[in-house]
Amino acid sequence: ELESGEKVDADMVVVGVGVKPVTDFLKGVELSDDGGVMVDEHLRAADGLYAAGDIARFPSTMTGERQRIEHWRTALQQGRIAARNMAGSVVSYDSVPFFWTRQFDAGLLYVGHVKNWDEIILQGDVSTQNFLAFYVKGNRVQAVAGMNRDREMAAAEGLMRDGRMPTPDQLRGDTVNLTDRTSPLR
Repeated sequence: ELESGEKVDADMVVVGVGVKPVTDFLKGVELSDDGGVMVDEHLRAADGLYAAGDIARFPSTMTGERQRIEHWRTALQQGRIAARNMAGSVVSYDSVPFFWTRQFDAGLLYVGHVKNWDEIILQGDVSTQNFLAFYVKGNRVQAVAGMNRDREMAAAEGLMRDGRMPTPDQLRGDTVNLTDRTSPLR
């Protein structure tokens, strides 16, 4: 059913998500299997050539793994770093990925980035769309997903950026308040 109230009969609906960069035409740069342009921590793809945004496969300061993130905020942050480096600075891209989506009345936020994990520590209730999910790999929180916990998600970004994210053991106890300014985490 469409917003207008019109109903469209269908046996199947396909929703496409994600993109594959069109980078086949590029010469003199290393491409990853998914078409991403391999860059260093300064977003340099080759001498005098920089890449940012959806096409840049960059080394994560959190995991050491290369990642490519398709989100406008990451592109904006990387564009600034690449521009500074093109202008002669030597600045590393070390931002913590943070993205979100809003589907109908539900907002989902995600900070950090991890392709696979050893454990998910859940705080809250997924069925009421009020939760935090901590993705743990190698006994370290690598990412957090949350719904209706915007303040805690913003705090998680800062804690990750500063290298002060609570340990999995602390989170399993459900006693950590990410937004408590008096906490030793702050």
